[in-house]
Amino acid sequence: VELYEILVSTSEEPETQAELLKEIGQLQELRLEDGAAAFGAYGRALRLASDDEGVLETLERLASEQDGWEALVVLLEEQLGEFHDMDLARLMSLRIGRILEEEIFDRSRAIERFQLVLDLDPSDETALTSLDRLYQQEGRWEELAGILQERILQEDEDEPRRELRYRLGKVYE
Repeated sequence: VELYEILVSTSEEPETQAELLKEIGQLQELRLEDGAAAFGAYGRALRLASDDEGVLETLERLASEQDGWEALVVLLEEQLGEFHDMDLARLMSLRIGRILEEEIFDRSRAIERFQLVLDLDPSDETALTSLDRLYQQEGRWEELAGILQERILQEDEDEPRRELRYRLGKVYE
């Protein structure tokens, strides 16, 4: 691991540094059985290659094994500030929202995150359906009505649009 760290510190190429950090993470996890250190190495790799899906998946797996979901959310939120590509920011925000909802069970923070996604892309279907579900669970009827109205406007097929209108009518009852 120390040799790889030296190579990371002497390399000037972010891609090379990220690959070396992934090697360090793999060694720490598999050979040294140190999940926390592996999480740290993969987190450093993410800072250099924030769109690397393999690193993101590994970090999620390690967070699951170590109950490190909050640490992962903090890491991902730090990365958001580095994005200049709005599509990458949207995808990262969706991932954060999913983790907040499904792993940390923090509905209010998940709602905030999915709302930020809609600020980036008002037609994002994943954010709309997530907010639909969360507002329903939280009993936030006014916000749910707004989301249902938006989903009705975006729906192309008659049957799903009818179902959404029915649900909107139930909200107003």
